[in-house]
Amino acid sequence: MEKVAAVILCGGVGDRIKEYIKEKQKFTPSGNPIPKVLLPLADNRTILEHSMDIVKRSNVVDKIYLTLFYEPEFIRNYIESKNTFPVEFVVEKIKMGTGGFLYLIKDKLKQHKNFFVNNGDNLYDVDLKEALKVHLENNATATIILNRSFNVQNKSVVELDGKKISKFVYCSKEGDALLHSGLAILNAKVFDYLPDDPEFLLNGKDGISLEKYVYPMIAEKGELYYYLPENDPLWFDTGTRESIEEVNRLWKNDS
Repeated sequence: MEKVAAVILCGGVGDRIKEYIKEKQKFTPSGNPIPKVLLPLADNRTILEHSMDIVKRSNVVDKIYLTLFYEPEFIRNYIESKNTFPVEFVVEKIKMGTGGFLYLIKDKLKQHKNFFVNNGDNLYDVDLKEALKVHLENNATATIILNRSFNVQNKSVVELDGKKISKFVYCSKEGDALLHSGLAILNAKVFDYLPDDPEFLLNGKDGISLEKYVYPMIAEKGELYYYLPENDPLWFDTGTRESIEEVNRLWKNDS
């Protein structure tokens, strides 16, 4: 199986968990709360280190790109002191959204042909090799890894058509459904869906969103596939105090 790249999105400030970080007295040399991806878990290793370990253990990734916005040098210095795996840091000067990195490293990602994209505060035990296999077999422009949520009120859920995601639907009611997990695999064909003018990034405060802009367009063209793990894997969004406490109880490090 071909080797691919992985992009881990680490630009978030961590507004939902900032007070928790302050309580833990975790600050950068400039006095700001540390980036949420560098919050240490129960084993004293950071969320980002665990996230990178997941990618490295897959044995299908040969390079990691870390996108940075908030306290980029602090993250860079920390990872460089801990890591020996090939990593490139991609610094955003303005908020560019979850899809902004596509403009910054377009040529490099085209050389990789296929690449994972993951939110830096997500932890999961999904079989990335199997997910990539499905993505390649379908010759997909994009494959979104799904997980089932039992609290989908006020969230965007997916509607399926065979192997594909047909559309995203806002859910106003309580219940369970399938959601985009924050993890996806993209093919270089995704660049055909991006506006040519980078000024598009400045049209909104959050730049370009994969979830709101890019994925729905790919779905309309019938090129958006999904991978649903069979083993109901552990999956954590570590963006809240409650989720951090849950991770510290349930997450096991296998690095």
